Amino acid sequence: MKLQRNILLILVLLLSVTVFAGKPAKYVFLMIGDGMGPEFTRLYMSQYPDSNFSKFTTRIATGTNNVHGKTTDSAASGTALACGIKTYNGAIGVDKEGKPVSSLARLLQKRDWKIGIISSVGINDATPGAHYAHRATRKDRAGILADLYASQYNFFGISFTLMPPEHKMRDLNKLLKRNGYTVSNKKSFRTLKPENRNVLIAASEYQNSKAPELRLADITAKAAELLSAGGSSFFIMVEGGAIDHCNHRNDYAFAIREMIEFDAAIGEALKFADKHPEETSDLEILSELLGSVENEIVEFKAASNGFDFHKLGQYFSAISNEANLKNKRFGWLVFGVHDTTHDILGTNYKNNATALEKLKHDIAKETTGAITFMDILELHPMVEGQEYRVLMFKIPAAAIAIPTGWKNRYYGRDGESLVDLSQEKIDRIRGERRTDWSRE
Repeated sequence: MKLQRNILLILVLLLSVTVFAGKPAKYVFLMIGDGMGPEFTRLYMSQYPDSNFSKFTTRIATGTNNVHGKTTDSAASGTALACGIKTYNGAIGVDKEGKPVSSLARLLQKRDWKIGIISSVGINDATPGAHYAHRATRKDRAGILADLYASQYNFFGISFTLMPPEHKMRDLNKLLKRNGYTVSNKKSFRTLKPENRNVLIAASEYQNSKAPELRLADITAKAAELLSAGGSSFFIMVEGGAIDHCNHRNDYAFAIREMIEFDAAIGEALKFADKHPEETSDLEILSELLGSVENEIVEFKAASNGFDFHKLGQYFSAISNEANLKNKRFGWLVFGVHDTTHDILGTNYKNNATALEKLKHDIAKETTGAITFMDILELHPMVEGQEYRVLMFKIPAAAIAIPTGWKNRYYGRDGESLVDLSQEKIDRIRGERRTDWSRE
């Protein structure tokens, strides 16, 4: 059971939302490639092996049947992604009884998060609609639009609208403005102001051989810029919906082109995450570690019901020294994860805050300079419907020119093995003249 990457970018088809305890996410991107099935995704990645898809180290396949166990449609699957429930085909934001259910976007809005909804296809179609509307059928285009007007979300990126009968574009603009939205287009989108509720109307789907007015990536980047202004948290759903349209036509050449556009939008989300490392969640850190190979400064242990205190101290010394030698600020010891498969198993080690705080003091009694953990992160990831407890011990690098000892003995790593720190490594640490991370 492996935990997915949550950047807070959630790549649908490959990844799903995880509930966890720890430092909460501040920014969430939900990227949905409609029609992007596993076979087509593999085809794309074979043609573009260095795509942004390759940057996700952990992948999880999920079931997609509707509530009746039948093949889903975009409405039922869109509601599942948006609201976390299975429902019948055609349903938009309602359960199998037709009762409205809250989407993640709506729940976050109530916590004062900024919300953005972007699609390369109809903004009142099934997938985007499931995040703001509650309708018994996806055919109720006018009703879905009415729910959009009333949503009070902060940003909509509209490629086009599925117009109800007798409904014209001027009617859409009039109703948007009446409900407090500022409407812009390709020419004015760079002047959008974050204090407004913005609707950007610009085609982001290829039409025959005609390029889009604005790329999905440009709209994604603009939404992130606007919604993060002033330090606000945001949830942005981005749908590459045109992939599905092309596949329905068996037009794989254009589907690949739409995948390129969606890939570029993912790239903008990743760029945003790279620019905001301080808001990276504890879960994101764990996901990154799970996707890496065990090395001198990262160690996984199952520690299901306990772990030897002396062995813990040895690992503290070893990881601290190796982090110093690699010019890293810290390393990690993770409990509750299998050391070879990286499956999440859970741990009962020191199962309360008081015991963990005491552990910090106990470690300091036996280490050089009385150093101890920089932090102990306690996470409760939900994997395949079951909650697990994971502990992440953040171990500081040895101080400048001072190897970290445990009970007056120095430890290191030989690959994944715990060993005595070699004299050569001891001499390297003692001869250093680098920045002392432990004093920052």
